[in-house]
Amino acid sequence: MTKTPLAEKLSMTHLADVSDEELKDQIVEATPDAANSTEKDVDDDPRTKERYPFSFSYRDDRGNEWKGSFVSQILSIQDRGRVGVLESTFNAGQPYESIPPLMRDIHAAIAHMTFSLAERPSWAKNLRNLKDPAVVFALFQEVAAHEMKFLGREATEAKSQGTGA
Repeated sequence: MTKTPLAEKLSMTHLADVSDEELKDQIVEATPDAANSTEKDVDDDPRTKERYPFSFSYRDDRGNEWKGSFVSQILSIQDRGRVGVLESTFNAGQPYESIPPLMRDIHAAIAHMTFSLAERPSWAKNLRNLKDPAVVFALFQEVAAHEMKFLGREATEAKSQGTGA
């Protein structure tokens, strides 16, 4: 076996004529086949994708049914900053502690969904026009479940809740 000088290895000339797609394909080929795995492939769950289409259906206490097709998308750090600005706007610049907890939660959920819901039915275009906060929270629960699954926090959150931590 001949030894290759370190400088030659570090030059990366062996990659000069290889595209990113070819490298990706080589890496995929070199890794074990997921079909042989006994664990469920995370790609089977649509919530592991950055964009998650889902159908929503909720019947409120008055018997009204709220339903439609939505697409939730994962927010970037920049978008999360925008959510914070919108939430602050909803709170009209009042000190956080002076806003009733229910209103803080409503504002936080609506601000988040304003950016994370890429597609929504007409009744959900302006969630602040709804009368029942339970509808907002039911919808946000679906959006939050997508985010938790995408970020890999679903199992961690369930464990910490179960242990009382």
